[in-house]
Amino acid sequence: LAAIDDLHENRVDNAQANLMAMMSLSKGLQHEPLLISQLVRMAMIQISFNTFWGALHHPGFREPHLAAWQQAWSAPEFLRDFQPALQMEISYSENIYRMARTNPASLFGGPFSPSSSGQGFQAELREKLHMHLLWPYWESYRDEYRELFRIQSGLATVRQGLAGQPWKLALHDYYSAVSSLQSDQPSTSTPLWWLDDSDSIRSCLQKIGAAETVQHMMVCAIALQRYKLRHGRFPDGLSQLAPDFLPAVSMDFMDGQ
Repeated sequence: LAAIDDLHENRVDNAQANLMAMMSLSKGLQHEPLLISQLVRMAMIQISFNTFWGALHHPGFREPHLAAWQQAWSAPEFLRDFQPALQMEISYSENIYRMARTNPASLFGGPFSPSSSGQGFQAELREKLHMHLLWPYWESYRDEYRELFRIQSGLATVRQGLAGQPWKLALHDYYSAVSSLQSDQPSTSTPLWWLDDSDSIRSCLQKIGAAETVQHMMVCAIALQRYKLRHGRFPDGLSQLAPDFLPAVSMDFMDGQ
């Protein structure tokens, strides 16, 4: 908001400081090996995109400003940084399931402390017996397999992207793998409801694609504006941006074209 206000008031230097501060905030979470940290980081980039896009149309910014923007926007590596977050998620999930089996009361409460009576008591008692007796020794292994399979498939998808495979194809492989899992191991109700979300990893992967696409778009847009400042017009094609404004012609993250 401060950057937007500075732009409206033509305080270019103040706007520049606030714009760069926005990018520094997302950089602070770069090495956090937690899914939520990486998701927050990508949300910051999405917010920053709208502000920087407006700033690109402000006539007060010059080559040094734009060069600093481009350097900041080129720095994030969402795929690379998401890999340790998924590895941490595997360890976290394994630990939660281990706790649920060895000490169910630590997660589900005491087995025979109902808070209701009558039919409510009977339903709660059945649920408690399921949580403390049936689920830990039988159903939990199937649920853990499903959860770890999704995370491992997501990790494989990230590694495909790091190897250069277009993200659209990598996502297709993930969707196929999870579809096969759902056919072989249909989902059931589990006490660990916060882990039993078949779309959580899918959503993370989609957000990676959105963040990487936004990043590529912004870097290319800044390079185009820098070209215009130097030559008084936009280039006839993106190939004219390399090597002065881009190290190479920008490729679409989703389809590789």
